[in-house]
Amino acid sequence: TVVRNTTGTFFNSSMILVSADANVARITYLTVGGNPLLLDEPQRTNINTNHLLQDWASQLTRTINFGISPDGTQNTTRLVNSVGTNRGISKAFLLTSGVTYSFSFYVKLISGDITNQLGRCFVFPQSPSVIIDFSDATNVFRRYSNTFVASTSGNVTFQLRTDAISDIEVYGFQIEAGSNSSSLIPTLGSAVTRNEDVITVAPPLGTVKI
Repeated sequence: TVVRNTTGTFFNSSMILVSADANVARITYLTVGGNPLLLDEPQRTNINTNHLLQDWASQLTRTINFGISPDGTQNTTRLVNSVGTNRGISKAFLLTSGVTYSFSFYVKLISGDITNQLGRCFVFPQSPSVIIDFSDATNVFRRYSNTFVASTSGNVTFQLRTDAISDIEVYGFQIEAGSNSSSLIPTLGSAVTRNEDVITVAPPLGTVKI
């Protein structure tokens, strides 16, 4: 049995990101070798209040609900950089010094040249520097992630940018306290918590204790 008093996401056998109801097991197919795996995750909170990045400050031409995301619906955010230098979208979040955070997001390249580390996500102020390089993005959505220990308490800005003329789609930005990025927790207006999966395996029938 599974006890999890909230919904939770997982990739089904068609590799679509779907949601499981509360107290329903999640069998994900997004694994090495494609073998199904029972998800057993701790409680996490996505503090990014819009996983579609629709409310981030933007220096780019942004189109919401542009393309089909990993969840199979038309809700990606398209970002067009027609200038080329130090252009992106950003948002500040309240972090606590000494706490380990993980952040992740999906990127798909439509066109343009973001090679040679021209597609990056920066976290600042932060020491040592924290950067995710997504310059190897292709025309298929890929999730990028990184983990760091916050070096300061207060507002910390995350900036996702391209330094070349480019056209990309983004989806599913997540920031959570923890040492790894967990399954996506969708948010549309406020932070959302996914409860821990508590899995109990019943002993097989006919077992004899000796």
